[in-house]
Amino acid sequence: MPRRSKPLTSKERSALPTRLLFIGFDALDKDLLLQWAESGVLPTFRSLLQSTTCGLTTNPTGLYAGTVWPSFMTGVSPACHRRFFRRQAPRGEYLDRDFQPSDMEGSAFWETLSEAGRKVAVIDVPHSRPVLHLNGIQVVNWHTHAPDTEIPSAYPSALADELLAQFGSWSPDHCDEVERTPAGYKAFVNTLKARLRNTLDLSLHCLQQGDWDLQITVFSEAHCVGHQYWHLHDPSHPRHDPLLVAALGDPIKEIYQALDRALARLLESVGPETRTIVLASHGMGPLYGESVLLDEILQRLEGRPTSSSGSAFRSLKKYWYALPPSLRELPLLRAAQARLRPALHRSMLIPERKRRRFFAIPNNPHAGAVRINVAGRESQGLVQPGAEYREVCERLRRELLTLVNAETGSPVVAEVFLTGDLFAGPYLDELPDLLVEWSRKEPVRAIQSPLIGTLRIPEMRGRTGDHRDPGMFFCRRLGSRALRVEHPVSVMDFAPTIGMLLGVPLAGLEGQVVPELTAS
Repeated sequence: MPRRSKPLTSKERSALPTRLLFIGFDALDKDLLLQWAESGVLPTFRSLLQSTTCGLTTNPTGLYAGTVWPSFMTGVSPACHRRFFRRQAPRGEYLDRDFQPSDMEGSAFWETLSEAGRKVAVIDVPHSRPVLHLNGIQVVNWHTHAPDTEIPSAYPSALADELLAQFGSWSPDHCDEVERTPAGYKAFVNTLKARLRNTLDLSLHCLQQGDWDLQITVFSEAHCVGHQYWHLHDPSHPRHDPLLVAALGDPIKEIYQALDRALARLLESVGPETRTIVLASHGMGPLYGESVLLDEILQRLEGRPTSSSGSAFRSLKKYWYALPPSLRELPLLRAAQARLRPALHRSMLIPERKRRRFFAIPNNPHAGAVRINVAGRESQGLVQPGAEYREVCERLRRELLTLVNAETGSPVVAEVFLTGDLFAGPYLDELPDLLVEWSRKEPVRAIQSPLIGTLRIPEMRGRTGDHRDPGMFFCRRLGSRALRVEHPVSVMDFAPTIGMLLGVPLAGLEGQVVPELTAS
């Protein structure tokens, strides 16, 4: 077990003139935060609501789960920094592949701050990449959710050995390997708590080391507990189990309370003289599995005969995700999948996509992603750019908005967005063409419309919670009064705002300085 940092004395606190402390909580749901803060379950957040400048944040529409932290660190949209999901197809190609940290464009704002002489400590910002020659320290993927690399890294290189000696080994992310028994659920909650304590101790240790201009720490435990335990929190979820709830309580509330206590420790460690920004990046809600059917829905909307290879590939994919996560994560099955996937893609997926005018591509399940097979962009493009492209997009939008819950008749699609209407930048062509935002207002077991008939969602064995927008922020500064910022703050706005607070204007960003956060 990692060693716990001792509480700081007032003398030690006075020796820590950190100018700006940023504390992030990955996928900490703002509705739960507000509900539990008001009821007193989260006393630290309740205090922030009563004494700080606070407001809501927005993230890149339809892409937020995969882009919130890259957009935060670069201050630009995914059309400029390039990342929208962990698997993407390069421009003009039909086959998606793992998106590597080195594929991301743009610089994290702490790189510019470092070059300007500011001393920075950056701990576990999701999807960040190590920066060489940083004026300070950086820890990457120590305890992040779904890290881009399996092994954490640190700068300077000797820091990794120091952290291992001081705090013990990091805990790998096994979010989708929860054993779905009472004992398994309890054990995993304990694992999340241990990860949380380790990140807290590491952060307190770094705060004690020196006079940082900026220290950033991001906690990821709310992300995983929301994915895996939403059905225990939400009585309306199809997989809600009252007996399991009676045995376990609400693990989401339990982790949120632990995060609230960690926040209190960090705020106490620096004192009120340090300006502090707290971000709950985006939210969580129920997952029903609508995106699993999107490609079959698109196939039916196209009205062309289904190829045998395409049908076989979709069936294999559905069967794979219907397996219990504990089976999917077995080394033997993972090795078999890694070995077979390239051959299946070459023989089934790529030929299928080349023959179609539009098809689904990977994205986080909160919004389905559609790729149009555009002539001149894709090698076998069938849809002409310009008027025909726009006509296809508008027709798909109309038809997707007719999809309803087969049991209730309620719409299952909240909105369909054209990414060209949302974003602009050199990598717009690598984003999906359409984003299908699911409604998620009630459980969905089957989807129907006049054109597609009725399609049943296969039984899902894995995650029960999924992402939603928006997020929330708090800013504490000495002598400030409680202030609610009425306009939404984009996650891209934090980079230029932090730069301004530290006297380093950041040019060329899409984000704007938030005046309410820079007031003295």
